[in-house]
Amino acid sequence: MGIFDFLRKNKTEEVVEEVKENSIDNLKGLISLALKGEDQTKMTNFVEELFKADNDMVDELDILNSQEIVDFVYDEKVHFFGFFDWKQESSDFHSFVIKALKKNFSLELENENICDLDELDTIDLVYKQYGEELNKLGITW
Repeated sequence: MGIFDFLRKNKTEEVVEEVKENSIDNLKGLISLALKGEDQTKMTNFVEELFKADNDMVDELDILNSQEIVDFVYDEKVHFFGFFDWKQESSDFHSFVIKALKKNFSLELENENICDLDELDTIDLVYKQYGEELNKLGITW
């Protein structure tokens, strides 16, 4: 039983609604940090509509893990987060980072050839390499 199932069964609807409102606010904050302009507005509106339309989605993880979000960011070409299958070319990850930086922050990587993604053994090494480059741009994680 998850925390929200527990709340539904053991607490009042007011508590569930308060958690839901906090979740909406948290997601809006995340969206405002990650997106700018029209994409930020579209994503915020879409998330609000999801919360209104589906009573089972009461927290951020429900929304972020929903197929609706996956479809929305893909269809609308919103670079909020990327989805990468292990079978995909490593250049897809690099391309996503480049596009997201340019579209969301008007930034470009100083070093276009960060690393040969196909030669790195783990995704952790990829994140480390890209993290170092993003730190140079003032984006920390």
